[in-house]
Amino acid sequence: MIDYLSPTLSGETRTAKARFTIPNEGGRLKPQMFASVEIVVDLGKKLAVPADAVIETGTRAIVYVDRGDGYFEPREVALGARAEGFREVLKGLKAGDQVAASAAFLVDSEAQIKGVKPLEKK
Repeated sequence: MIDYLSPTLSGETRTAKARFTIPNEGGRLKPQMFASVEIVVDLGKKLAVPADAVIETGTRAIVYVDRGDGYFEPREVALGARAEGFREVLKGLKAGDQVAASAAFLVDSEAQIKGVKPLEKK
């Protein structure tokens, strides 16, 4: 269990100090030892898309929704957390929407050539 997590990062190493309470059978762990740890956090159920499906322009984020028959609709989305190659979608999509998960930049390039404008966030 994490007992304490420093609110600041070291400027040189970009690391933070943490204090854990862990079992130490056999006394193998000693004070001041370094370790690499992986913290697993249950994020619950969220609407998410592959990170590669998102085109971030700096002012907004766009995904392309499959409308069928080879047609895609650009949709502006509000994004949340990043985790394991996915982006949480807070607004702009609903469960079941199919998005272009790869080569989204090619779909975007063609849409820009044709002058297609994304729909506003709902």
